[in-house]
Amino acid sequence: AFLAAGIACYTWDKPGTGESSGDWLQQTMQQRAQETAAAMLILAERRDIKSQSIGVMGFSQGGWVLPEVATLTPAPAFLITVGAAVDWRQQGEFFTRQRLKRAGLMAEQAERVIAWQSAAPQPSLALSFADYRRAFQAYLTANPAPIGANTELLAAERYQFIALNIDANSKQQLAALQTPLLAVWGQDDLNVDAASNSNAFRQLLQRSNPPQHRVAVIPHADHTMLNSSVYAMQLPSEWTWWLTLRYFIAADGAFATGFLTTIVEWANQHNTQK
Repeated sequence: AFLAAGIACYTWDKPGTGESSGDWLQQTMQQRAQETAAAMLILAERRDIKSQSIGVMGFSQGGWVLPEVATLTPAPAFLITVGAAVDWRQQGEFFTRQRLKRAGLMAEQAERVIAWQSAAPQPSLALSFADYRRAFQAYLTANPAPIGANTELLAAERYQFIALNIDANSKQQLAALQTPLLAVWGQDDLNVDAASNSNAFRQLLQRSNPPQHRVAVIPHADHTMLNSSVYAMQLPSEWTWWLTLRYFIAADGAFATGFLTTIVEWANQHNTQK
């Protein structure tokens, strides 16, 4: 959709995937922001790119990255977040509630799981992975898991990533944000609470420069802005081969109505060198 509108797009393999070296599970959101700023500088060197018009778009966890990018130099011309959460811990709790609901648990059962998991040892930079394993096993022995609780130990790499980012919260950056932001959610998002987070974004952005920001909730859209009547899922592992085939055949038609036009219009609106 961007290319069809004459807008160049640049995306890259995050560290440790594709042809990129490194390990993204060792990154903080601030380091991802620095990586994004480096990508902007690479683009700015190209003669076929309007360097003053470079914007940044981030899905899901990108919602914690982009407000950080806006504090760096040079700042992007505009931002687009999709399916962003303000607070890491609250997002994780919402995701768990949705998972349990979809598994058929009653609300009371889900609350018992949430309480059990909240009281369990949490990833922390102050707690080594070995100590976490011992503490979790002791907790599991002393507190039998309720139905639906996830009792699997985190892998060492995932533990480190969560420990680095578990306190991620974009409130402060959003309240001071001067870069024009389009924040978009799918109304039927199963990963992030669209209603709660869109309201939080509105309130926080009111403190900075509200006329230049926009918050939008797209009907019939899931976390990735696909048509939720067909693609409503939480994890990529839920995709079947026939659903993947249907997605590729549908192309742009797989997305919820209004999403692609909304992001393209925002980018065009903030093209400072028309």
